[in-house]
Amino acid sequence: MNQNEVNSYREQDILRLARRYQNTKRAYLLVNPLQAKHIPASPSAALTMMETLGSCVRKISPSSRLVIGFSETATAIGAACAKALGTNCFYLQTTREPLPEVADWIVFSEEHSHATQQKLCSEHLAARLAASQGLVFVDDELSTGKTVRNLVARLRSAFPTLKLPMTAASLINRMDAVNAAQMAAEGITTVSLLTLPATDYAAQIKAMKVTAPRAAEPLSAQQKDSSLIGAAAGDPRRGVYISDYMAKWQERGAALVRSYTPQQTVKSVLVLGTEECMMPALLVGAAWEQAGYTVRCHATTRSPIGIYAEGDYPIKTGVELPSFYEAGRKTYLYNITLADLVLVVSDVKTWRKEAQDALRGTLVRQGCSSIIWMGGEGDV
Repeated sequence: MNQNEVNSYREQDILRLARRYQNTKRAYLLVNPLQAKHIPASPSAALTMMETLGSCVRKISPSSRLVIGFSETATAIGAACAKALGTNCFYLQTTREPLPEVADWIVFSEEHSHATQQKLCSEHLAARLAASQGLVFVDDELSTGKTVRNLVARLRSAFPTLKLPMTAASLINRMDAVNAAQMAAEGITTVSLLTLPATDYAAQIKAMKVTAPRAAEPLSAQQKDSSLIGAAAGDPRRGVYISDYMAKWQERGAALVRSYTPQQTVKSVLVLGTEECMMPALLVGAAWEQAGYTVRCHATTRSPIGIYAEGDYPIKTGVELPSFYEAGRKTYLYNITLADLVLVVSDVKTWRKEAQDALRGTLVRQGCSSIIWMGGEGDV
């Protein structure tokens, strides 16, 4: 279902075209300037866009109480859609992270991705399915629908009696007629903010000469750094009741605003999430924005994207960092903007010094010297 008639989002609002760096599966990447992932964005603008999709989902599937958001770029979108479905909606996001404490997984593939394997925590999933009258999947983009269908196939294998109505929601839907028919044949209704014709984006970026993100230059802890420990807000990788989860992060952001005593005049704030941890950064950022600060949010990402400084290409700068979650893994941060204060918002249990030093060095060299590290689950 095309929801263009109930919202004003157009292609020029939510789509930019970039080139993936050395990805042989899919050469292009659709970048959304309002999503607060690859490009700094106003948290309120990002949340408004996501909530608009949530309103569309509520019209299509008002009785659904289980929402699954796809990692990593749709984790915040999925949370917003779950929130639109009511306080008792259960939200579960797929993940690529190792969680040793979880034994039961449903593993499926996202075939075009730089990291093809995704997994869904299946702890108590049978009970969650039984408690809902519908199942909603949320992604930022539906290009073929194959990732959704792959997960549906695995769910039906794990739960042979599964008969729930299913909805696939996305900001952009550009499936062709064949793929749309396959989704319909699987009993999956689609809803999006913007429906576009299938387009050969690979041809549009084929001749573009991009470069790799540069390596970070680490910098050890400095006097202007500070850390905050927050009470556990829950983990969407294992599932959360969405209203409680979001309320805790909203209060965490508001409490920091109330208690903050700046060492200098602070007018601008940059809020960075880490990889799959996107909604917490948006909620914290929104609290600061409501307090009158100029705020921009975005997040580190596992996606290698080509850098190109000319014209209207969306990814003009980028840095390669160690992951906050796993030793030996790379992550990236693009289009860093200057701010008086930086809040790094994460659900890590323990901050990895290597990753902290790399990000700190990047931020300080950009002119962002005052940093607060907000841990989500434990010691920092």
